[in-house]
Amino acid sequence: MRDRRRRGPRRPFAEPADGDFGFGQRDVDGGADDGEWGCVVRVKLRFGPVFHHGWIKTSGRVIDSRITSVFHNRPLGVSVPLHSYIVEFRMQGGEPTKIEVEQHIDTIEVAIGHDVPLLVSPDGKEAVVDHKDPKINVVAVSNAHDAADKERFRTQLKP
Repeated sequence: MRDRRRRGPRRPFAEPADGDFGFGQRDVDGGADDGEWGCVVRVKLRFGPVFHHGWIKTSGRVIDSRITSVFHNRPLGVSVPLHSYIVEFRMQGGEPTKIEVEQHIDTIEVAIGHDVPLLVSPDGKEAVVDHKDPKINVVAVSNAHDAADKERFRTQLKP
């Protein structure tokens, strides 16, 4: 049986050829350093749609919501219901559009009739909740409540 441990220096990914952006090759023959390549794996890196680069920040009004799942944190004994929202938004100079978006675990619940920050694809057919927006981000909202509470407490000390 062949020893599968790597011997010798690791081979780096090959540089992409012109017009072949995002592709690389690596040695996957089990690490034998005999100068031969095993099979060649082609990897295409796609950064645009995955991280919502180039998507438009906007806000929409929540028309309806329902609980779609419950996140359970077993060590802490915490259960967080996650919602799916029907949101109506308007692209610049366009008709109002209704779309379903899912609540991110890092966001607070948004009530029906309130505005929710969105990231919308350039064609307007996909949208996600902007979980980094301080209006709905759990950490930012908690920090704002703590700061307001401290300020309220300090004002009680003033004559």
